Amino acid sequence: MDWKNAVHISQSISKAVLSVYCLAGAVNSNANDVTPYVVGGSEVAFGEQNWMVTLRANQVNEAPFCGGTVIDDNWVLTAAHCVVIGGKDATDASSYYVLQPNRITIVAGVTDLEQTGVKHSYPVSHVIIHPDYTPFDRQIVYEEADGTTVSELVHTALNNDLALLRVSRAFDDTITPIALADRAGAEQIDAILKSQWREELRPKNVIVSGWGAIDPAGTSQSTILKQAELSFVPVDECYKRLETGNDALLIIDSPANITKVCTLPPEVLTPGGFVGADSCKGDSGGPLRAQNHYGEWVQHGIVSGGPGGLPVCGSLNRPSFYTRVGTYYDWIQSYMGTVPANSVEGPDIMKKNCNSGSGGVTATNCEMIDGGGGSISWHWLLMLLLPAVWRCRGQDRKS
Repeated sequence: MDWKNAVHISQSISKAVLSVYCLAGAVNSNANDVTPYVVGGSEVAFGEQNWMVTLRANQVNEAPFCGGTVIDDNWVLTAAHCVVIGGKDATDASSYYVLQPNRITIVAGVTDLEQTGVKHSYPVSHVIIHPDYTPFDRQIVYEEADGTTVSELVHTALNNDLALLRVSRAFDDTITPIALADRAGAEQIDAILKSQWREELRPKNVIVSGWGAIDPAGTSQSTILKQAELSFVPVDECYKRLETGNDALLIIDSPANITKVCTLPPEVLTPGGFVGADSCKGDSGGPLRAQNHYGEWVQHGIVSGGPGGLPVCGSLNRPSFYTRVGTYYDWIQSYMGTVPANSVEGPDIMKKNCNSGSGGVTATNCEMIDGGGGSISWHWLLMLLLPAVWRCRGQDRKS
């Protein structure tokens, strides 16, 4: 697009119902309306999945608000929306800031949250957000010189939704890092799973884990780690289900997208029912695993979000979506074994004092906004812990 020909530019937040999984926050077509949990799951035995962790809110009774996975001696992988906080206007980038390390504790080495001890707690020293994380969708609407109105996608909601947390004390020997799908491995996994997809006979070929809600309404949380078998949905099929008929692209920008992975329930939970297994409230940041071509289970996705509506989770036809790990493998690995100079590294979207470009387009040569940790932080954390808001729920947006 030629910005010089633009005579009108505005941000358009699309009409949609979007939920994002997180025991931490909410994402509309943005990261302030999200949900997280495992519906239709089975309990994980003690000692299994010992790479699984919970994020705890230090100033809200150490309440768990998201999941994550141990990927190195000192590093945890989770969702960006778990630790990037938005203000009342979820579409205002300047209202977002990163939760400070001293607000978060990692709990590892337990499957039953009621059995957490001092030895299971690991203070966080660094919070690193992917630089291209975008909590809300944004469209640029402008008029050409001839009066034609044009709408262009700037970014979708919850894109590049991942973050790294470094703990100050190395995880003990009982905790084994999870294996991650690299870029080539992710491509192979996608090809294998796509070949298995059948709408009328959905295979159980991926597994999600978490401590989130266990009912489709998202009101009952589990203290025991659960896992559920789900069915991988090819991204082109997911694109059709999530984007067809929308005024603008909200979640997936293309049928060839490689930043997200999608799932649906493989079957109904009860005869005559309309819900199936799913991730949801409280599961945000946790892992979606798949088998690679060697038959090894690796982390292929990070619980990110799902379109809103009823049921809150477990819809048979509205896919949940996950951040595709292999796409970001090199970025993740670049931090392993390091101690970053800055304790917090936020996303580029959270920058201010930019120089304006032609037509009102903002440049990215800005300074980071200081989170401050004031009342918004408290409000956000408390709201995250309310059952009604637990699954970052979406809102209908009216034009």
